[in-house]
Amino acid sequence: DLMQKVFSKDVDVAKPVLPAGQWPRRLLIWILQTIRNGGDAIIMFRVFRGAFLGTVFLQRLWKRIFSGRKPVATIMMALLTAGIMLMGGAGARAQSIENPIAAFAGLDKITGRLTRFDVYMNETVQFGALQLTPRVCYTRPASEIQRVSVFVEVDEVSLQGDITRIFTGWMFAESPALNAIDHPVYDVWLEGCKTSSEVPPPESR
Repeated sequence: DLMQKVFSKDVDVAKPVLPAGQWPRRLLIWILQTIRNGGDAIIMFRVFRGAFLGTVFLQRLWKRIFSGRKPVATIMMALLTAGIMLMGGAGARAQSIENPIAAFAGLDKITGRLTRFDVYMNETVQFGALQLTPRVCYTRPASEIQRVSVFVEVDEVSLQGDITRIFTGWMFAESPALNAIDHPVYDVWLEGCKTSSEVPPPESR
């Protein structure tokens, strides 16, 4: 099944899942795997759409060249279209806004206590037995559909003081269960990104 292959963690991305001739489906599989691993869904969709439309356009261009119907003008239009696609892709990446603070929420499953806390980028904060270190927190302009994400590293501290990395990856405020931390006692999820906080920055404490 196609979707089982896409979302299976056993799939080797370096090896083609489908026969070489079926490149649109292989490209779609690669895009969905990239999104699963934290890639930007909108940018990946634009990549797939651009590749598909570009292929259709090149097929028509090939027919025009060999039928003698103004190939020079068609080639110029193809170059212009490719330039617009590249500029659009660069603009899409430029829309992401970095923020200095990530707002998390944590739940102690045993006591039922919910705690909200702000963490500055590259600062390590402890919640229960977990240590969280956010590296980057992205939002989008107010004029666009919001997609708030943070790249974070989470370590577990044992009773003996040993530190074990249990999570490294992206969390998404709109989909807290997408990349959830698997821990028997604590749940932690991203609530948003901030530009300021009542908590003073680490260098001023």
